[in-house]
Amino acid sequence: MQRPIIGDAAGGAGASRQARNWDLPGARGQGLVVSADRLPRADDARTPDQGASATRDAPGATSGAHASPALRVLRRGDVKVVGLILPRPPTALGGEPFVMQLISGLEGELSRHGHALLLQTASCEEEEIGFYLCWRHERLVGGVVVCDLRLHDRRISTLEELKLPAVALGPPIATGRLPSVWCDDAAAMVQTVRYLAALGHRRIAYLVGSRRLAHVSIRADAFIDACAGVGIARAATVFTDMSGDAVAQSTRPLLRAAASLGAMPTALIYDNNIMAIAGLALVQQMGLRVPADLSILAWDDAPICALMHPPLTAMTRDVAERGSWAARTLLTAMGIGERTGNRDGGSVPPGAGAAAHGDGGGPVISQPAFLTVRGSTSAPPHSVEATVATQNRPPGRETSV
Repeated sequence: MQRPIIGDAAGGAGASRQARNWDLPGARGQGLVVSADRLPRADDARTPDQGASATRDAPGATSGAHASPALRVLRRGDVKVVGLILPRPPTALGGEPFVMQLISGLEGELSRHGHALLLQTASCEEEEIGFYLCWRHERLVGGVVVCDLRLHDRRISTLEELKLPAVALGPPIATGRLPSVWCDDAAAMVQTVRYLAALGHRRIAYLVGSRRLAHVSIRADAFIDACAGVGIARAATVFTDMSGDAVAQSTRPLLRAAASLGAMPTALIYDNNIMAIAGLALVQQMGLRVPADLSILAWDDAPICALMHPPLTAMTRDVAERGSWAARTLLTAMGIGERTGNRDGGSVPPGAGAAAHGDGGGPVISQPAFLTVRGSTSAPPHSVEATVATQNRPPGRETSV
């Protein structure tokens, strides 16, 4: 008798040809692709005997192969995988401490419940929605975590229509009926502006990412409102992307234009730690001293912020803990683990605020944030316009950052 091979056993479990051939690198992150019409479902009307007969008749079943635990899972329809799609290129992942911390929190909690994390990147919203449709049809994941929420986000309505268990990392105004785990960005921005105002700053600029992102829109609006609330009339918001090159292209013209008007900002707030690190390097190359001439504050704290010279003052949130709570909330939605939703009387993280439900009815867990003061912020100087003005050299003699 011919010796059975993995393809025979996988075929008996309903795996696609690509999966039976172990053609995983070309699967675009789909992993083991399972044909939905080959898998028995929970509402399958067959009797146990009929099910056993069908299994015996399946390809590979008569070969003498013994189904592995993984194949038995596929046959009975259990999916112990959670999907996370990051809307950014793969090359950007290694440079984002936020993403790595989030993944560590998700993976730590999921593995405790015997679940795995399927990570995928997507270049656009359409591609991301396509993955959700595929995952749902092929039953590759039991639930998903959605991040980088946008205003009028089509992903949310798609997941609601698919009835795929999901948890959103973002403000309740953008999460529809999905449960959400988030940080009150407006309150955190008020805390930041009041801190700088208490130091004596009256000219502040905020460099931030795309306004299409829900959390960016909330922070930008809160920045203007908070500045007005403490009597800061000269508050500028600069929208850019979050790369180091974009920070240089935005920060240098901002400082020079403001200096020429005698309205040099005395403090810069950057929307994440990578932007703040790039901004710190740039202003130091321009001959400015931090914080003697210019204070710099990063929105998301990370271990690298404490290693800079000077160490960066930053808004601190436990991103890994946010990942853990997102996993717990999702597992609850999947009917696994302990309940975490506030609406059901479950527990919430220590110090977290709890809303009964979001705008669409989903349970909400609000994570606290606090400012970690380090050496990059201090009282403002009397004047630094002259220092910046000396940087107005001809373009050919300018050193790029």
